[in-house]
Amino acid sequence: MQDEPDSGLLAPSDIADLAGVSRAAVSNWRRRESEFPEPVGGTKANPLFNREEVENWLKARPPQKRRTQKISAEVAERVAAGLEIWPVMNRFRGEIPITAMATVALSVLCARKLAAGSDRQKTLRHDAQQGRYVQSAESIANAEDADPRWRELVAIDPGQLPSDSLDRLAAELYPVVARMDVEDMANAADYILERLIATEGRTAGEHGAVQSGIAEVLAATATAETPTATIAYDPACGIGEALIRFWEKSPHRDRLHLYGSEKNEEYARICRQRCYLYGATATVESGDVLLKDPVPDLKADAVMAEPPFAMEMPPGFSLADSRWALAGLPPKANADTAWIQHVIAHLQSDGRGVVVTALGVTSAPGSAAIRRQLIQQGCIQTVVALPRKLLTHTPVQTALWILRTPNRAEPAESVRFVDASHLDPGRAADLRILQSGNWAQDNPETPTAQVTVEEILPDEQLRLDPRHWTRPAIDPGEIADRYRSAVDALDRAIQSIKTAPAIRTVDATAHISTIRELEKQGVLRIVRRLKTPVHRDDDRGGRNPDDPDATDSWVITRRMIRHGLPRTPHPAPAPGPADEENAGNLTEPGDILVTTGGYVRAVVDETGGWLPGVGVFRLVVDRQHFQPHYVAACLNSSWNQVAETGSTIPAMLRDLEIPLIPLDDQTRLVTQITHARDIADTGRRLTEAADQITAAQLDAIRHDVHL
Repeated sequence: MQDEPDSGLLAPSDIADLAGVSRAAVSNWRRRESEFPEPVGGTKANPLFNREEVENWLKARPPQKRRTQKISAEVAERVAAGLEIWPVMNRFRGEIPITAMATVALSVLCARKLAAGSDRQKTLRHDAQQGRYVQSAESIANAEDADPRWRELVAIDPGQLPSDSLDRLAAELYPVVARMDVEDMANAADYILERLIATEGRTAGEHGAVQSGIAEVLAATATAETPTATIAYDPACGIGEALIRFWEKSPHRDRLHLYGSEKNEEYARICRQRCYLYGATATVESGDVLLKDPVPDLKADAVMAEPPFAMEMPPGFSLADSRWALAGLPPKANADTAWIQHVIAHLQSDGRGVVVTALGVTSAPGSAAIRRQLIQQGCIQTVVALPRKLLTHTPVQTALWILRTPNRAEPAESVRFVDASHLDPGRAADLRILQSGNWAQDNPETPTAQVTVEEILPDEQLRLDPRHWTRPAIDPGEIADRYRSAVDALDRAIQSIKTAPAIRTVDATAHISTIRELEKQGVLRIVRRLKTPVHRDDDRGGRNPDDPDATDSWVITRRMIRHGLPRTPHPAPAPGPADEENAGNLTEPGDILVTTGGYVRAVVDETGGWLPGVGVFRLVVDRQHFQPHYVAACLNSSWNQVAETGSTIPAMLRDLEIPLIPLDDQTRLVTQITHARDIADTGRRLTEAADQITAAQLDAIRHDVHL
């Protein structure tokens, strides 16, 4: 076997990670760049490329032609470590299932760390190169003086796969892993698991995911509730993401012991391996927690759980189990409240449990009696309604419960409810709020309510849905004001339509021309940017105008063109070198800004001073021949919309058609178009006012308000 294997193979998604760009950028390179490397393996749908050829192509490509994505240092480290191993694994695609390859890779990483500094390191590397890795690892694990971790973390049961396939993969991997720093191995393992879960999809995601948003919420909340914890437990740990994130946040990680339970032995092993590679002290058991408690005597400072939703209780579970003595037998058809009771049963007297369930568990009729018992015994501290999209493997909306033990010295007199369902995990600011563990403190707009036990218990359904308890108090005056305001708006809209100017027909004989022909005639110009714009560092953000999603107040993006320019001028900054450099790129009043692709959208810039972003074209017309609003209206018309034909190919700007009519006719037509659009706007206001009247009348009936 070679000691230094070739650099391995990359899939398009791997190339995106390597270059720090989007997947779409790699797809564009493959289509548009004639010198981009050809595939050397894989399939037409999933091609593989030689890593060395790709790296050489990237090195030769000018940096300004690569719009890299902003990623955190943590992600960059994970990608760098993972791309040492993943390209080697790509060479075995189609021969070894990806799950088996991940098993071998994590085994090799753990073996390398366990053997570091010992004679076994040289022996294991030699055996791996000779194609005997599986046999060698098994032999070490069986030795009388062997560390039990060799069996738990390294030894491989090839099962129905021929061990020679696994050995050949290990032979390729071990030299790569041997060159890695031990500190990088956890990142490498995480990258492999990310790719495994991306390949396996929803099934793998049910056992957790690297950088899972919900795991981060669990860990952050548990850390905020138990900052001095030395024992943390996850009874449904999956790959251990919540435990590891909690360990990373802990100020006492040198004294922190992690405990985990997982029904699936494969994922329990992954959890052990990850904890070991991170350097965390961990004990992970495998087995069905609800059937038999694997750690009945364990008491933890922090217990976190993201158990499977709406699962039935396992056949044969014990009705006499002491865990159900707290609040009653869980419904056989739904184990959600069993998990809640299990978490509470494993808390220290001052510990806290953090559990994620489906939001429906907070108000399901079948478990109302159990919720009542939990409230009466003071076991529920907080319930949070979480937004959708935190879980990648299910669209189910979720709730987070903060739990405590019963019969504490201080009686529980109230429950805190937080409705965070309006937050968007896709927005960085909202995600930070969710992951802070302090939702209301970090976002005053989040509805919250501290509700006394005396207020909750009379509810026969014992609803604990935060949306129920955080509804704003009804103000009868507000309903009446809303009704009167809507009636006034409706009257104004009706009057506006009655007094609207009549729509007149504009007859004119037109000659059809194109942007290309008009450009040749010198009556229209497509203005190109003089150079790459200079970036600012002022309060407008200083983002790159080449970013299609740029949001600076002075940069016009395709999204702004499609949704309408601001009606008021943007703030004028203090002049500086950047303004002098950008002066030739800024728009003038009356310029037409156009974006194409899927459909054409054009607007007239009334204020000037904008900087066109990527994908935004700037047209300047000769005012002796054209009214800018007429040209924009023509560009927006149906005959110029490629989307009407079902095509997704961007329209060629110079091929767009403009009917040529006299300037006076253009002005009259623009006036009529403006009148028609004003009537349409009035119609929308009329509809909105009518809807508001309907809503206010219904609210008045519901809350006994006399209008």
